[in-house]
Amino acid sequence: MMKKVIVWILCISMMLTASLTFGVSAEAVATIDVWDGTTDISWYTENADTKKVTITTPEQFAGIIALCSSGGAEYAASNAGNFLNGWVITLGADLYFNVGNASDWGTTAPANLWSNSSFKGHLNGNGYSLNGLYQSKSGNEGGLFSCLQPGAIVENVSILNSYFSSAQYCGSVVGYARNVSGGNISVSNVYSDAIVYAVGGTSGAGACAGGIVGNDADTSGSTLIISNCVFAGEVYATNIFTNANGNEEGYGTRVGGIIGSMRSNVTVQNCLVTGTVFGYSQVGGIAGAMEKKNGVRTIDNCGFFGKLVVRRSTTSTNGFSGSILGIIYNDCRTGTITDCYYDASYQAIYVGNSQPSSEIKAKVWGSNGTSADKWVNKIEPTCHAVTKEAYFANGAISMSALDTTNTWKIVASENGKYSYLPSLKTVNDNMADTAIKFKGFQPSTDGTSIRLLADVKNVEVCQTIVLKVEIVSAAKGTMVFNEVGETVYSAFTVDGGEDITPDAGYEALYGYAIKGIPATGENLQINVTPVMTMADGIVITGQTYSFFYSVGNAAA
Repeated sequence: MMKKVIVWILCISMMLTASLTFGVSAEAVATIDVWDGTTDISWYTENADTKKVTITTPEQFAGIIALCSSGGAEYAASNAGNFLNGWVITLGADLYFNVGNASDWGTTAPANLWSNSSFKGHLNGNGYSLNGLYQSKSGNEGGLFSCLQPGAIVENVSILNSYFSSAQYCGSVVGYARNVSGGNISVSNVYSDAIVYAVGGTSGAGACAGGIVGNDADTSGSTLIISNCVFAGEVYATNIFTNANGNEEGYGTRVGGIIGSMRSNVTVQNCLVTGTVFGYSQVGGIAGAMEKKNGVRTIDNCGFFGKLVVRRSTTSTNGFSGSILGIIYNDCRTGTITDCYYDASYQAIYVGNSQPSSEIKAKVWGSNGTSADKWVNKIEPTCHAVTKEAYFANGAISMSALDTTNTWKIVASENGKYSYLPSLKTVNDNMADTAIKFKGFQPSTDGTSIRLLADVKNVEVCQTIVLKVEIVSAAKGTMVFNEVGETVYSAFTVDGGEDITPDAGYEALYGYAIKGIPATGENLQINVTPVMTMADGIVITGQTYSFFYSVGNAAA
């Protein structure tokens, strides 16, 4: 059985108009279903003929891993090596796997541990989100999935308030993309603010940690395509040790905001990073490294406006970082970087034993070559330095392929940092799933104030609901009031003893007091528009309701 978490939405002190009396007030509440740690694979046999299913509970989603694992699940044997190939799995709700703050989980684990597996199907998030995933692996391949097999698709999903940790090959979507022959792998339209932590292993292969994908196969076959993704979280690689000569070394390398290492056929396009990327060396805002002789690697139309933190000093030939690419290896024969954007004030933060030279600071990509021409002979990138403020003020117009109208919305957080936020399914379908309906009004006796009532249902956590009210007066012109609901009522008693209650299917009444209405005796046109501001800053505007009002008289 799912655990219920009660979230109090609104409890604002009442401001009463003198001529009104009220019934008992009640706060509106909403519940979220949190994973109880079990798995539900009943949908597998129920939909085996069509191979299409809509997932609405975290237990059902956990069933994906059980079915794709090599053992332990009832149907795993028949699915072994298949990894739900041919299945289309669609999310039908936001799913919650833990509550609390992911930033605390590095030291204090939450209740439920996520175990991942390979996946070869098609996951369509449908605009919904996966919340509170927690994983701590001693082995490799950390992430929502351990490995994406050829032909796999992950799209239209947000990974929020989550924590993934493994030794090497870690990303919030997948640790390792096996893009060998058998079909391209696609990761698209994914937003993540997760914490991704890779210790870095114990070999020169490095951490291979990325905000979205850890790394890919090093033999060319199919192509890994990462597109329209936004990473606003934190990715870390931290393995540091002292070598035989007593000098500091580290395997926390190949760390990128989108992908840790690009090893064969990889395309990263229309992606944005606003989060933090931390590593020992070979740290890049989009990709940590391009390497290996096989395949074609492309970074196109991407932007980095986050923060790079590099442990190793760049006085060594092996200390590398860049706002787009951290390092390109000598064995990498093909690679392009085109039309990418980075903060004009970009400068990696080095915490090693010395600061980088001004020449290296200015570079936006690196190489492990020793001669100066290695910087330009490998890749001739077209990178554009712009200010963060200008970039976001223009709606990231330079990255037009990012659908900023229907998919992503740019907001500024309280600390002034800019980021993209997902326009989730529950927001896009808000007028169907969550509703505010004008219910009625109660005037005061002097005609100078009015209380408006609105029915609400399926209220989202941390929404702010406002009525935008336009009052059109022949004497004073148009006056605009933006009123936050004062109180949530289970019932509202007006003069004369009439009780107003929510309509069937609606949960509560919001009351709004509009003061300063001119007592002219004329008919006033009143236009009421419900406006909701979501917790992520997205604003939804409902339909406008109009009516006429005069002292002692009103007509709809």
